Amino acid sequence: MAVPLPNRHQAQEDYPRLKDHAEELSAYDLVLEAELQAVASSEQSATTNLIRARIVGWLLLYPVSDNPAPFVYEVVSANMRGDTTGQIYELGRLYMDRIIPLFQQHRPAAARQSTHPSRPSFDALRNDIVANMRPSPKDHKASKAQALLRDDFRCMVTGLVDIASYAARLVEGPRPTRTGRTECVHIFPESLGFLEGQDPEKKNFIATAYTMLNRFGYTDIQPELAGTKIHRLENVLTLATGMHEEFDQLNLWFEAVPDKPHAYCVITHDPFIPGWSVPQQVTFTSRYDIPLPSPRYLRIHAACCRIAHLSGAAEYIDKIYRDEEDLPVLAPDGASAPVLEHFLQRLVTRVDG
Repeated sequence: MAVPLPNRHQAQEDYPRLKDHAEELSAYDLVLEAELQAVASSEQSATTNLIRARIVGWLLLYPVSDNPAPFVYEVVSANMRGDTTGQIYELGRLYMDRIIPLFQQHRPAAARQSTHPSRPSFDALRNDIVANMRPSPKDHKASKAQALLRDDFRCMVTGLVDIASYAARLVEGPRPTRTGRTECVHIFPESLGFLEGQDPEKKNFIATAYTMLNRFGYTDIQPELAGTKIHRLENVLTLATGMHEEFDQLNLWFEAVPDKPHAYCVITHDPFIPGWSVPQQVTFTSRYDIPLPSPRYLRIHAACCRIAHLSGAAEYIDKIYRDEEDLPVLAPDGASAPVLEHFLQRLVTRVDG
C-alpha cells in the first residue's frame, strides 16, 4: 500500500541526512509541492502523477547510492527549467517505466530457465575450482552450476537442498531434511546484457535504464554486465523456486546489515507470506572462494523494491499488466487509458544524456 511522503519537519526528524544537505532539502520541498498538486488535482492523470511524485520523494529519502548528487541535481534543476511539477512527474515516470520493470518481471514461470547440469559437468567444475581455477561463466547453465557449487547446492535463504543435485549425489554431509527445486536468479535480468539483436523498443528500454542508473552514480554497471558478463557470479543467487518468483515480483529483497560483510536482513512484503521458515537475517558464504552476490547490485534491487511499494508503483504496474490481459480491446469509456498510456510510453525514445 502506498505511503504518503512525510512533511518537511517529519522528514528532517526521520531522515537526518536532509538536515545536513540543504540542496537535498530544497529538492524535497519541490517534490512535496508536486505531491500536493497531484492530490488536489481532478485530472485523469492525477493518480499516476501522485505515484510519480512519491517515487522521486522516496528516492530522496532512501538514496539508491552513497552519492545521490546527480539525482538531486536532476530534481533541483527542474525548478530552473520551469514547469517544476511537470518535470518531477516526468522524472518519476522514467523511474516507474524503466527501472522498476527492470526488476519487476512479468513473465510466465515456464519461461524461466532452470537447467540442472549433469554430474560430469559438476565433477569437472569441482576439480577446476579445487585446482584454484577461477570460474568465468559464459551462459545461464554454467552460471547456475557454479552458483550451486558456491552456495553448497541449496537456496541461499531457506537452506532448501537442490533436489537434482541431491539426486546426483553432489550434496555432502548427512541426509537433508528438505529438498526441492532451486533456480539460478539473476539480480539484473539476463536480457540487460545483450543489446545486439534486440528490437528497437527493447534497446530503448535498456538504454534508458542504464541512463537512469548513471544518474544515481552507477556509471560502471553497464560495462560490468555487458554481454556474457551478465552471468557473472556477482549477479547471481541460488533461490528456491517460490523465492525466485517473489524476488522477481519485488516482494522479497535483501537489505545490508551495517558493518557485517555479506550479511542481510531478509525483507518480505505482502502479499508474499512464505510457506516455510524464512530467517530474519542471512549471511552469504562462498565455497571454493567463488564470488558472492554483489552488495551494490542487491542494494539497487532493494531500493527499487522498497520505493516501488512505498510509492504505490508496484501495485499500479501489477494492475496495468492485469488490465492488459483483461482488455483485449480498448474500452470505449476510456477506462483502458492508463494501460494504453503505459505501453505507448515504452515505445517513445527519451534517452537523456
